[in-house]
Amino acid sequence: MYLGGLSSYTLTLMVLTFVNMYGQFPSVGDYFLGLLEYYGYVFQSADMRISEGQWIVYKEEALDELVVADLFHPETNAASYTTKFPEIQEVMRRTYEDIKKGSIKDIFKIT
Repeated sequence: MYLGGLSSYTLTLMVLTFVNMYGQFPSVGDYFLGLLEYYGYVFQSADMRISEGQWIVYKEEALDELVVADLFHPETNAASYTTKFPEIQEVMRRTYEDIKKGSIKDIFKIT
């Protein structure tokens, strides 16, 4: 049963786009934090789409909840089944904040 989350392919395209747009970070941990911060706080799915490794801003019209162009078929939205992106963004924000606060145990529910 599919519940509207991100597919691994869509997530991979999002990660590759982030790496392409931001270049080098000192560590993998910094990449991860940067990715959480960008997609959790900055990226606005109603005004932006991901296409060919870039973020493209659309001002003329509101888009689907999330648009990520397929790398091999750019006319296809790889995220067309993602219906819960706002919830995913909230998880990214909470995770980013918990890591920044140093409360990593809260993220993984470690006791």
